[in-house]
This record gives sequence, C-alpha cells and structure tokens, in this order.
Amino acid sequence: MRYKFQLFFLTFLISTICTFLFSSCNESTLKKTETNFAIKDTSLITKIIITSNNEQLTLEKKNYSWLINGKFIANKTEIDRTLITLNLIELKSPLPENAIETVLKKIKTQTHVEIYDKEKVIKSFYLGDFSNNSGNIILLDESETPYICYIPTFNFDLRLNFNLDEKSWMSKVIFHYSSDEIKQIKLTNNDLNEGFCLNIENNNYTVSQTCNSDEFNNVDKDAVSHYLSYFENVTFVNYFENYEQSTIDSLLKETYSFEIQIIDTNNEQIELKAYPMIFENMKDKNNFVGLLNKKELILAKYYDFDLIMKNYTYFLAQ
Repeated sequence: MRYKFQLFFLTFLISTICTFLFSSCNESTLKKTETNFAIKDTSLITKIIITSNNEQLTLEKKNYSWLINGKFIANKTEIDRTLITLNLIELKSPLPENAIETVLKKIKTQTHVEIYDKEKVIKSFYLGDFSNNSGNIILLDESETPYICYIPTFNFDLRLNFNLDEKSWMSKVIFHYSSDEIKQIKLTNNDLNEGFCLNIENNNYTVSQTCNSDEFNNVDKDAVSHYLSYFENVTFVNYFENYEQSTIDSLLKETYSFEIQIIDTNNEQIELKAYPMIFENMKDKNNFVGLLNKKELILAKYYDFDLIMKNYTYFLAQ
C-alpha cells in the first residue's frame, strides 16, 4: 500500500513539474505583445480603417451613429458584430515554423485593419487566410510572428467582418434625423397632385405649396413638431444589386409617384424618388422602387412612408 502511494505521489509530482515547465515555455515562446489580439473595451473605438488591394474603407463614429467613408450611415448590426469580433478574438495556435516565412510574405499584401481611439491607434493587424477551417492567420503590426486566431465556439472567416463593400455596411435607414437637424423638407406627390415645402430656422416654421410659392401665415407649430418626429427612423427593405447606369437613366425619364428632399442644418441633402413596381400591368400596392440620391436603387414599402405623406394643409391651423 505504501509503495502504491509513493508511486502515485511520484507520478503526480512529475506531471505537475511537466505542466509548469510547459506553461513557462509557452509563455516565453508566445510573447504577450505578439498575441494580445482582443480589445477589452470596445467603447473606446471611434474609427476603423480597413485596407486591401489599395482600396480603403473607413468606419467612423459620429455622435451616436457610425458613418461609412464619411457619407453613409452604417448598419448598427454590422458595426456591433465587428466590435464583438474585436472583443472576443483569441489565439488558437501558433503556425508551424516551416510555414512562417511563406505566410509573412503573403499576409502583408492582404487585409490591414487599424483601430483608433480618436487619433490614437490602439490596435492594428494584418488579417490573412482562413486556415483549414480552424481560424484566420493574423499578424499584429508590432510582431513578426503570425498566429491562427478565432472566436471560441464559432467557426467562420473573420474577413467577413472586415470587407470593403460599402453596401454590406450600409444601414437600411433612409432618414435618421432629430427635429433640430432638419432645415428644409420638400414633398411632391404626383399620384395625388399635392405636396408642400417646409422650412425650419431657429424654431420658426414656414410652409408653402411649393418652394417657389407664397408662404402661409397660419402654421400650426405643434403639427410641424409632430411631423418632424416621423423622420427619426424611416427604413427600406434592401438595395438592388447588379444593375447598369442605363437602368437609372431610364428611370429618371419616367414619372415618379412621389419625391422627398431633405436638407439638414449642415446643408447636406438626401433625395428620394419613388417609382411604382408594375407586374402584369398591375401596380404593386405594397412595394416601390426608390432612387436614392440619383445613384442607388432600393426596394421600399409604402407602409414605411405613410406617416410622412402629407399635403400642405396638414401644417395649417384650423
């Protein structure tokens, strides 16, 4: 019995020593500066720059929204997914020694990601191939050793969250304004032959049938204030893909159902023209084709625009 206990203790001691030596060796081999991939506090992130094949996409936080290349509002779901990726990314395994030199030559020609807190770079790395369905090869800028990284319990190519396609990042929100951000709204409804032009300046409102006609004096400020709240979150279904410029040119020659133009307090403008969808000589009563800023074709629902389809009489005191 005593012999068995001594043998057990000796085995346990050898196992403990081996574990300690392996851990010490691993810590010295895998330097923290080379394997510190995750960003613990993603609330600090204000800008992400993604570069690949001499093309670049910039995501930047402005107030409570993220902008794509300073032009479009980003889809919150896509931004959140990327921030979660940056928070959860972990080292999975080192690369074989004989593969490192080849990988280093290739990875520096692949996707480069820079993460900023204001003007300070807090993390930057090269994002390489999805290796053997186990993770992506990643090289931190301050390192010369690439590693295979992944999100624990998930198995997907991390490059999906760091692509250069503007549309994949773009929000399905057309209008996202607070009341004090709007300077002018113009609506032309050809289907009903009505519309209005609403101007806002220093909490003073003016309303006319068109932007070139006489203004009315009896404006109901509560009606205007209520109406402006409708523009906080006006959405659409999706973008159309794979169409030619000739499609847009042809559409511009057609009569639109309605047009909405908004100028914000920074004098930036969004314009939406709505065209009916016709199938077998029947008008689709639920959906329409929208032409956004004369360059993007979208699919939208009439239902999402019902509240903002008003005539000038809506804003006049009774």
